[in-house]
Amino acid sequence: MNQPWVSGEHALAYHTGYYDEFRDRTEALLEAHYTTDPTQLSKFTSTYGVDFWLIDNWVFQPAAITENRWLRQYESAVENAVQHMSAGESVLQQALPLCTTASTDIWTVLDAKCVDDFAAKLSDRPPKAS
Repeated sequence: MNQPWVSGEHALAYHTGYYDEFRDRTEALLEAHYTTDPTQLSKFTSTYGVDFWLIDNWVFQPAAITENRWLRQYESAVENAVQHMSAGESVLQQALPLCTTASTDIWTVLDAKCVDDFAAKLSDRPPKAS
């Protein structure tokens, strides 16, 4: 069964065990989303069983995370994401032209297997078998 990943609507901390898991997932997602390290992105995809990436088309602008009131509570993850953005395009951003399966004016869907194969090429490692 697929579980909700992260969103402001799911972030109410009624139970610390729930919130701890939610916080960890949110921080891991932010780190993977903005990383310039292909191995780190592949590890996230594998660990959490990601099949598709749903990308807000505005999300690669620093203001998308620094001005997001909900994300500001994850201060260190946001700071890391901004540092990654200043270092260059994230692996996900680089994979957009190759791995997009659908897009609208607001959203883009990337195939995670394609992104992982792209990351493998960037890190000079063989792609994972399907």
